[in-house]
Amino acid sequence: MSGNRSDNQVARLDLSNERSRVMGALGKDVMSGPAIFRRMSGSNTRKTGDQSLLYPALHSLTSSWRLRAYWQTDDTGIPHRVYGRARFGFLG
Repeated sequence: MSGNRSDNQVARLDLSNERSRVMGALGKDVMSGPAIFRRMSGSNTRKTGDQSLLYPALHSLTSSWRLRAYWQTDDTGIPHRVYGRARFGFLG
């Protein structure tokens, strides 16, 4: 079937697009997953929506060393996973 994409090919394309959107939204900032999603959605307010590819994209980017992830505690003592662009040679 030429011209038809398998579900697996579509899923890979969707994840690839989501990784690009994450990197664009993150810029040079260090942000939590929900903050990245809000920026990708174009709003600073709490917003519900489809986040189904956000965390697989974050995991993929972290696994490929394009992002670094670590836990950061906020002023109230609650830990949050935050993400930032990895620099070449980043080890920790």
